[in-house]
Amino acid sequence: MDDFCQFEDCSSTYKLQNSPPRAYLCDMCVLTFLRGTHIIYHKTAFHNEEEYSLDFLRLKNIKSGIPPPKPKNQYRGITQERKTAIIQKLTPLIPDNRKSFWYNLPTDKNSVDLTQVDED
Repeated sequence: MDDFCQFEDCSSTYKLQNSPPRAYLCDMCVLTFLRGTHIIYHKTAFHNEEEYSLDFLRLKNIKSGIPPPKPKNQYRGITQERKTAIIQKLTPLIPDNRKSFWYNLPTDKNSVDLTQVDED
């Protein structure tokens, strides 16, 4: 659990919407980060030599810095019903040295099944 953090979104929606050309992560294929700057340089094709700059941080965060991430204190977990079904169906197939993961997996009755979530 110590390895997971909750990062604050420090990006400026205005800057992202008005960047020429509009910056979409799915269009970026080469990214360059320079230490000491807050600008990302990106290319939209491997063979394209043109590199675009993207200044995406809020002015407040450029001046004061990006706050350190907060550690996540809560496990996401899965529902108890799903955990029970997985254990019943898969434990005969899982090697003994890996079964403890499933037995110790945290549960949460409010957990959403991410395979069923509509991303629209």
